[in-house]
Amino acid sequence: MKKTKNNPWEQWYNEKQFNIKYPTGNCYDGLRDTVNLYPDYKAYNYFGLEREYKEILTEVDNVSKSLMKIGVKKGEYVTICSSNVPEAVISFYAVNKIGAIANMVHPKTSREELEYFLNLTSSSIVIALDSVIEPFLKGIENTKVENIITFGVFDSAPESLKNLAPEVRLNSEKINMINWKEFYELGLKLEETESVGKANDCCAVLYSGGTTGKPKGVMLSNMNLNALAYGGWTANNSLAAGDSMLAVMPIFHGFGLGICIHTSFCFGLKAILQPKLDVKNFDKLIIDYKPNMITGVPTIYEFLLQSERLDDIDLSFLKWVSSGGDSLSTSMKHKINDFLLARNSKVLVKEGYGLTECVTGTCLMPKDMDRDGSIGIPYADTIYKIVEPNTFNELPYGEIGEIIISAPTIMLGYLGNEEETKKALRKDENGVIWFYTGDLGYIDEDGFVYYKQRIKRMIITSGYNVYPEQIEEAIENNTSVLVSSVVGIPNKEKGEIPVAFIVMKSNEYDTEKLLAEIKKNVESKVSKYALPRDYVFMENLPKTAVGKIDYQLLISEYLKK
Repeated sequence: MKKTKNNPWEQWYNEKQFNIKYPTGNCYDGLRDTVNLYPDYKAYNYFGLEREYKEILTEVDNVSKSLMKIGVKKGEYVTICSSNVPEAVISFYAVNKIGAIANMVHPKTSREELEYFLNLTSSSIVIALDSVIEPFLKGIENTKVENIITFGVFDSAPESLKNLAPEVRLNSEKINMINWKEFYELGLKLEETESVGKANDCCAVLYSGGTTGKPKGVMLSNMNLNALAYGGWTANNSLAAGDSMLAVMPIFHGFGLGICIHTSFCFGLKAILQPKLDVKNFDKLIIDYKPNMITGVPTIYEFLLQSERLDDIDLSFLKWVSSGGDSLSTSMKHKINDFLLARNSKVLVKEGYGLTECVTGTCLMPKDMDRDGSIGIPYADTIYKIVEPNTFNELPYGEIGEIIISAPTIMLGYLGNEEETKKALRKDENGVIWFYTGDLGYIDEDGFVYYKQRIKRMIITSGYNVYPEQIEEAIENNTSVLVSSVVGIPNKEKGEIPVAFIVMKSNEYDTEKLLAEIKKNVESKVSKYALPRDYVFMENLPKTAVGKIDYQLLISEYLKK
């Protein structure tokens, strides 16, 4: 394969990446095509209960009829407020089949945010876990919601688990409450519905994890979801239909919906569904289910490194291990790889990069390659450029600037927010639309991309730019350190000062001695102006709902001291 002048990363592509034919229809069509190929393959495992692809397609088709029965039309928004349970997965594809738009909401959102999401989309239908809706019911009565369809977390689990969650009875004078069984029965005797929707139709709204103001509703098309699935599958090039994926990333997040669910269902994998990301028991899931693929945020791997249950476990069943959603330091990557190799794994962790505005991943380390510090190469049909922040002025290889992306996974825009959409999506002189990520990085001459950090996360102290990842890398070089995070703390004199938060592998350590070792290493690798002004030892770093480090909470808690 020859290197091209503009896209040096293409020299590393496999043959599949040069010949992708994206579906022209909707996401449901992708599921239906899989059922035609692998009707008897297992689609998911939920607490040990497995369903075949032909079975879930029947359920999707019936739920789509039930949705039409209660009046859902093409282009309307249906809010799905749930974790990774079968009913939520079935609902997404049923909504998609009839050309409606799935408004994917975090089940632990605040009452104020839930009302905002419902009003933003003018949703008249909510499909949700019963335990989630109960405390919000009065607030929902102030929106345009007319029907709420509910289910319990263990309704689709084996009989032995059904009594683990208490029955939730919901009543409302203003809203029609329907339990899942009754809702499902509405469509049983109706005529089959046709699949509606084209590639560029909006199919889902996900919410960006902004740290200030209200979350932005990211409008994603059928093409966005399908291109993510096909781009990731060909870049992976390690799995086959019938393999299994541990689906712990939540369905209301691009990582969960795009990779754990839709990619699985497009290519005949078995999704091992988990309603809760329980990082402390993640090792047990691996032992119990022996998944061929694990993908998730760095947090899950932090806990794996501390696992005693995996000490004598053979991990040779793993075909793919990847990390994304948050930065993975080189030191942490090596620790994970050492952990895997010591347990007979033939694969190493692959780092990727993406944002909700492009569903999730757009960049991934190739199968048989590894470069320290790099997040890999762009997916097929995806172009990366490094520019002077907020401009079209492209920078040379090796120079840090803002990452901008042109790809078939780039969102349609932010729902109801034209101003932010114009900032994020910009058309160049050739009519090509570029997404401005707000992230800093660079590309080397071979086409490998190196992520540095969010522009907003860059610390400016006395006018100097400080890159937290550089400091974190120096800290984590110490073998006793599990993970660290460096944030900028507001300071009247300097603007911001770097402060390091550190989690150790063990609670048994000499603080003074360890701190001296860490400082010595940091001082040898980091400029004097960038040195942390304080080091704080913690049992765990605070995390957001999807397992990313909660930088804002670190800052606010530190300021309270």
